[in-house]
Amino acid sequence: MFKNAIVYSVTPGYRIDADLLSRRPARPCSALETRTDGFAAPRDGDLVHLVGGHQLICWETEDKLLPGSVVAEATASRIEQIEEDQDRKVGRKEARDIKERVIEELLPKAFVQHRR
Repeated sequence: MFKNAIVYSVTPGYRIDADLLSRRPARPCSALETRTDGFAAPRDGDLVHLVGGHQLICWETEDKLLPGSVVAEATASRIEQIEEDQDRKVGRKEARDIKERVIEELLPKAFVQHRR
């Protein structure tokens, strides 16, 4: 039933406030975000699910998977193209800027991994 559960023992009568959890809702990643996280409903409905006197809450993360080898290969090919076209060496700062642009272009196409 559960792949990963973390159990906390709290003072009897303690109740988790669903309004506090709703301040940090889980949402999908935007085009340029690499990770988002927040609280999600463990079952259909409320953010706090009561079962047998126990309270269940769920933390959800969404990560964009962009392998470093893909970024490095795309960056190297662009640097090589610039060096051939302009017949000059690409500096460290310019290479860093090229890498940032490559990441910005590839992030919207990256695979998304959901974890609850």
